[in-house]
Amino acid sequence: MDLLAIIPQVILHQLISPFLFVPAIAVGWFARSRVQIIVGAVAVAVLSIALSFMRGLPAGASLVYGLMPLTLISPLVWAFATAALKRKLQGDAAAATPAGDIARKAIRAVIGVVIGAPAGGALGALVGSLAADYFRISNFEGGAGYYVMFLYVLPGILIGAIVGAVVLWRWRR
Repeated sequence: MDLLAIIPQVILHQLISPFLFVPAIAVGWFARSRVQIIVGAVAVAVLSIALSFMRGLPAGASLVYGLMPLTLISPLVWAFATAALKRKLQGDAAAATPAGDIARKAIRAVIGVVIGAPAGGALGALVGSLAADYFRISNFEGGAGYYVMFLYVLPGILIGAIVGAVVLWRWRR
């Protein structure tokens, strides 16, 4: 495959990777200056690269070292976007209107869905894997995978999204 055709796929994969966007969102939310955002995003990217060296690759796979700097794009995008959203939410308190308050609550609810859904899915996968081992579900033709996915992961995503939205909708400063 051509390297230029792979680059958009790599960037898209890193933008949706929870191992990159969750810590980058935390960096963007808690950083107070642009320098802290950049340093935090670089730290997230470096930790991601370090973890990729530690875990084993599938048979026949190899790391493309020339694409390693692309790992920095996703944490920078998420951190700066979160910082901008935080600035927008904090806005001018004197200019707050009831419509603006509802808009802020709606934005917080959407953030709750974005954070709660993957967290609920991950928790569902963990509990489902433990349950499949405990109940000794056969892995013949992916039976254990279907069991975990449909009975634990999908409901976990739904419950996590709902809980995240409700918690952040009702969250007060």
